[in-house]
Amino acid sequence: MNLWIRGHLLFALLFVSSSALTPEECEPLIKPLSMADPSVLHGRINLLFGYTDNDIFKAILNATHSSWNGTCSGAKTNLTIEGDTARGTGFHILPTCDGCVVFSVNSSANDSKKVLEAFGVENPSDSQELKAHSVYLLARETTVKDSDIERFKKQASCLGFHGEPDWTYSPDKGFCKEDVRPPN
Repeated sequence: MNLWIRGHLLFALLFVSSSALTPEECEPLIKPLSMADPSVLHGRINLLFGYTDNDIFKAILNATHSSWNGTCSGAKTNLTIEGDTARGTGFHILPTCDGCVVFSVNSSANDSKKVLEAFGVENPSDSQELKAHSVYLLARETTVKDSDIERFKKQASCLGFHGEPDWTYSPDKGFCKEDVRPPN
């Protein structure tokens, strides 16, 4: 019996270690792209998948789709580009499919209470300090190929996220109509 358990444990460890990407395999997946041509950020892009390491961000993601309490919403953001980093929080754009954008984002806020009140979300933790690392796949279309999703999951794995995304766009929820614009 003991040998049987050891055999299964060894098999499980080998399987897990063989499915993890090596640093060499991760490097081209997570090396930030040059921001020399920021046009990839222009126009409408739809959030399709997201991972985050913060319970507050998970609560916000799970409370929204493309509308908030039935009202269409969006955002405009001014970013300062410094080398390969877009500053607003700390965005990096990672390699992805044509018509897609993958953001690796580091965010922080000292008083998450104000952020949560703005979104109408209860704080799922006791902390008021918000520090988060998130990875998002956005696209101009409402769907992407399965191979693009798998690549995104590999990128997320290289950045320390595992399993299924914390948030996935649900096509039955729909997106806001194209002519609905976010407030200035």
